[in-house]
Amino acid sequence: SAARWAAALLAVLAYGALIEVAQLYVPGRVGEWADLIADLVGIGIGTTVAALLLRAMRALASTRR
Repeated sequence: SAARWAAALLAVLAYGALIEVAQLYVPGRVGEWADLIADLVGIGIGTTVAALLLRAMRALASTRR
């Protein structure tokens, strides 16, 4: 359902944000907004690819019935 997708996407984004904050406390590492934005772009691309694949799989399954 859409609510599950939204929850999963928010959880992945929150995980990325947590990693960026944690890096502030690791010597030699830096948390950056650019990395979080890159995570967001990756989430968007991954979600789009997953949605397209699911749509194609459903279309293929409906033609085989």
